[in-house]
Amino acid sequence: MEKDIEKELDEMFSVAAADQTEDLDEMISEMETILTSQTKAIKNISQSQTQVLKKIKKWEDIAQNGGFKNQEKLLEVRFIGVEFDYQKVDVGQRLLNEALAEGFQPLRDFDRGSGIVMVVAKWGKQNAKPKNKQK
Repeated sequence: MEKDIEKELDEMFSVAAADQTEDLDEMISEMETILTSQTKAIKNISQSQTQVLKKIKKWEDIAQNGGFKNQEKLLEVRFIGVEFDYQKVDVGQRLLNEALAEGFQPLRDFDRGSGIVMVVAKWGKQNAKPKNKQK
């Protein structure tokens, strides 16, 4: 009878051990999957960082070698009002056309109830100086 009890206990422990082994195998498999996906994510981040560092290095080289010397800068800004009154629209239109003929480019416009205000800008080389207006 003691041998029967021992045999039953051994069987119970072996079944429990088998269940625990299956649970452990499943947990290990899940951990391997998670680690694999994390490793891929880290690799992607590392590649992105490498690309960003290369771009930064490129721009540093351009800046150190004077690559920005020929860049244009904003030389002058004008705000030109164009009223939509049929007697006054010609004045704003003429001022705007003159500014465009002088090399100004539209930068922004602001809608007003009676018309618009155009912001025009003149761009040029960084070492260029704006012309002073004579009044």
